[in-house]
Amino acid sequence: MTLQQIIPIQARHVGDSVKQGAEHAGRGRHDEALMAYEEALSADRRNIRALRGKIAALVALCRWTEAIDAADEALSLHPMDAGLRVSRGWVLSEQDHAEEALRQFEEACEMDPDNEEVLQAKAAQLRYMRRWHEAEEAARAIIRLPDSADGRVMLAWVLFDMGRRDDAEREVDEAISHSRGHHSWGLSTKTQFLAMQQRWEEAEKHGYDAINKLPDDLPQRSALCDVLRGEGRYEDAREHAKKAFSVNPVHPKALSDYIQILKELHEFGSAEDEARKVVAEHRRSVDAHTVLAQLLDGLCRPAEALKSYDDALALNPRFEPAIIGKSSALRGLGRLDDAQRFICGHLERASYRPFLVEQGMIELERGIAHPEGDHFRKAEMILEDLLERESVSAEEEAEVLEQLGWVAFEGEDYRKAAERFKAARERDPMHAARYWLGSAWISVRDENSNYGADGDPRLHIAEFLDHTPSDPLAPLAHSWRGVMAFRDGEYAAAEQYFQQAVELAPCSSGHVALGALYREMGLFKESLESLERAEDCNENDASVHIELGHLHLERSESPEDAEAAAWHFRRARMATANRKEKGDAALGLAVAVVRSRGDLKSAEETLRTAIHVGDDVGYSTGKLNQALARVLVQAGDAVPESAEQASGTPFYDDALSAAKAAVLSDMNDPESYFVAGVVEQRLASQTSNAFEQSRHRKNARHYFEESENHHREEGGKYEARRAAQLLGESSFPWMVGATVAGPFVVLIVALVLLATWVDFLWGADVTTTMVMTLTPVLLGLIFAGFLLPKVISLKLPGGVEASLAEDLSIVPNVQPKVMLNASRFTPSSSFFGSPSQLRWRMPKAWATRYYR
Repeated sequence: MTLQQIIPIQARHVGDSVKQGAEHAGRGRHDEALMAYEEALSADRRNIRALRGKIAALVALCRWTEAIDAADEALSLHPMDAGLRVSRGWVLSEQDHAEEALRQFEEACEMDPDNEEVLQAKAAQLRYMRRWHEAEEAARAIIRLPDSADGRVMLAWVLFDMGRRDDAEREVDEAISHSRGHHSWGLSTKTQFLAMQQRWEEAEKHGYDAINKLPDDLPQRSALCDVLRGEGRYEDAREHAKKAFSVNPVHPKALSDYIQILKELHEFGSAEDEARKVVAEHRRSVDAHTVLAQLLDGLCRPAEALKSYDDALALNPRFEPAIIGKSSALRGLGRLDDAQRFICGHLERASYRPFLVEQGMIELERGIAHPEGDHFRKAEMILEDLLERESVSAEEEAEVLEQLGWVAFEGEDYRKAAERFKAARERDPMHAARYWLGSAWISVRDENSNYGADGDPRLHIAEFLDHTPSDPLAPLAHSWRGVMAFRDGEYAAAEQYFQQAVELAPCSSGHVALGALYREMGLFKESLESLERAEDCNENDASVHIELGHLHLERSESPEDAEAAAWHFRRARMATANRKEKGDAALGLAVAVVRSRGDLKSAEETLRTAIHVGDDVGYSTGKLNQALARVLVQAGDAVPESAEQASGTPFYDDALSAAKAAVLSDMNDPESYFVAGVVEQRLASQTSNAFEQSRHRKNARHYFEESENHHREEGGKYEARRAAQLLGESSFPWMVGATVAGPFVVLIVALVLLATWVDFLWGADVTTTMVMTLTPVLLGLIFAGFLLPKVISLKLPGGVEASLAEDLSIVPNVQPKVMLNASRFTPSSSFFGSPSQLRWRMPKAWATRYYR
């Protein structure tokens, strides 16, 4: 065969191999694509298409050293080829070497200033680096080329990111209308723009029209999925997601859409099976490991998610979604310090907006766990800097203002929080209903909040749910409605709202709220079922164990149930760093150990430890000090009277200190005043000093009257009034008189006895018979005078002591309450994702692949 015959055959072979490699790559089979490209290069080592294909396959397989070597080798063969320079730039960009990648694209522009692909790469990199004006300039340079539809779409994305939505939509319409044939990127972008503006009907119509024009085009299916998911039509979305997934199972958008839709349809087993299958078949896919990790994190399995994130980062240590996800998983495990060190390490390398947002969220959660520190202030400073320097559009500014509102909310500065949420609504009117969520939750924490001048939160929350039923924060809105219905006594409505929250976020804290509601309604079986489902979702959720502990205490008085409650409360204290949850658990544990085995010492130690480290209940240590006072009173009551007289009343003295601390902690709590009154009464009963008794009883009466004044319930008012009446001054005139009369009688009788004997010995008026008769009588009166105060101080059955003792429970059972702490449902919670995940935008590294 002649050389002239061999060359065309070889060319066809090379062409077929390159074509086959491109087909494999389009279906996500990058190993096979690499083999096809290498086969082509074995026949023609200088073939540019094969060289670029090989580089792209190595990048997809995260074989970075080989990819950069292949790019360098290709450039040594074709040093002036701008396309190969672009390929080398993408290798660097995928590893997040942003500045080096940009230099490669700029060098490519110098080689071929009119090459659309080169200009497109430069504009894309500038956009990902958030250098907006330069990105706009680079994109406008593309549209100066003839028939550059891609340039207009790139310009549209830059303008949309900058908040210039009308200009962006106009550019993409221009791209579609002037394109030769159906422009895939333009059509999918138009659908996404409409969806991001919540113009659902237009977006759906346009998405279906685009699919009719390009039925086999993956981006059109993916864009329509966004629309259908936004409308809450998950079954319809599944159809299109599955088709896109079947084309390329490791395409980042197609894979993420399909797995998330299965999760939204509550097909958790299928979602995990599909994700693990993709990981098994594509072990070198960083996207596959990341999507599996995000699924596991969403199913409240942060330890497993952390392992998958580590697998992803082993393939690409700078993959942004995996970095943010790993930090979120560390937060989910309560390892806030580790999360802080991890994210700060990446911030030292690159000050990306998502990293800064995540850092703010970490500081927020550290502030919730340790309110005594300055973490709230640190979070506020990070977010304020983000607002001033890194927010380019009204939407981004509103997102940061919303997060600043949540920081103020958790810091209990509700006025500032309300101002932040209002500013977010004014900055971004399109999503104003969503920003009403923060203002609505303020009304849960601060009942005196007044929003009459600015609108009714109920109407705005209903509008938010009507327009965006599947928004990531929709469960938060339903939970708020449930709390408000519970507060209004509408338990059936509250149950419905909590069930809707559970349907939208099956692994969120909605099960806990539902279980607490059932407990409040006395439906212990239903409560146990809901709480066990919550425990199955996340066995490390402290709120689940706290509620299970309360449930065991309430539904039975048996020591076995109390012991089970103690186990759950101990587990809760180990599972959380949140001071409020630790305080709730400590209070419940004290009740449980006393009820299970009467262990007052353990109860006292638990409460003292909780108070010492700064745990609280209801935003103060009042309840803990109140419970400690009750435990100490019971311990004092258990001491035999002989031992009391020998050792004094240390239990009652300590109880008084704890009761006073409870009063100072919350001066509006009637129970704290009542407990302080009972302790003062106990101290009065333990002293024979009349003046001390009078002082203690006067203090006790004052505390009981304060308790009555602060009580809202008639039953509580009656008990406090009754205790005060029993201690009224008119009830004890005989006690003070008798106590003072004792020494006076002794003095008078002693003088009479002395005068009698003096007259008998030296006078003549007193006879022997009189002395023998009067002396025993007068000695008896002296003895009675000494004995009278002791008799008065005895605790006689049925007296004041017995009446007041009835008013002091052993240790109060933790009152039934719905665990609806708003902080569990705010965006600071990993259940609802960090702010960088709450929008339609894809993370930078994924978008690189998606748009290229």
